[in-house]
Amino acid sequence: MLIMHTAVTGRRAHASMRSRVRARAMADENAADPVAAGAIDAALGPRRLRRIETEWAESWADPPFEKGQFTIGLNVVDGAAHGSRNVAFNPDRRPLEYAILSPPATGVTEIRSEMTRTVRDIARQDPWLRVNPPRIDWPMRYPGGRIVDHRPQHRSA
Repeated sequence: MLIMHTAVTGRRAHASMRSRVRARAMADENAADPVAAGAIDAALGPRRLRRIETEWAESWADPPFEKGQFTIGLNVVDGAAHGSRNVAFNPDRRPLEYAILSPPATGVTEIRSEMTRTVRDIARQDPWLRVNPPRIDWPMRYPGGRIVDHRPQHRSA
């Protein structure tokens, strides 16, 4: 299992600014310098990474594991205005942590490259994230493995 941590930043503002943010986005959906930018709205939600997970379910096979065993789980979500967890403020940060389960023989470098490339592709499609790309960290890796029974097999007569 590989742990991927992404951090998306926003631009803090009072919650009352949301109407201006929406109006500006409707006027210019490519605006990279909005009045405010909610980190939660800009975050790399799980739907954006489901394409890879679906591809893995079809293409990754390992005999001891069931089809679909290899997944990208969004398991930790947080978000708030810096220094304050208050509903009256637009969040300016959103950390997301994913647990990535892959076949034991798949290289960590291969997984990191594919995930990093996907996150960057997503960011290029969003005006805010294009200018403020998500930070990606890989804080942990739990090596995969298999349990093999090496006991001698007894033949019945």
